[in-house]
Amino acid sequence: MALSVTGPGVATRRGLTVGDPAARALALYGPPARQDDGYWEYLDPKEPQGLHIIRITVRNDLVTGIFLGTVLD
Repeated sequence: MALSVTGPGVATRRGLTVGDPAARALALYGPPARQDDGYWEYLDPKEPQGLHIIRITVRNDLVTGIFLGTVLD
């Protein structure tokens, strides 16, 4: 199960929305556990396998997408 947000109007529980500055994501969530080519990943500390994540897409210092869900790599 997952939710992917690519437009404004829907906020995470902490208040992050698409269109926010990347600095707001850092202020709300801290440094990402993983960072790769415009994707910032935050792991669920209650899930030891690292499958439940919030993935924030950052382009030109703006949040352009938010994915919340399970990743099966």
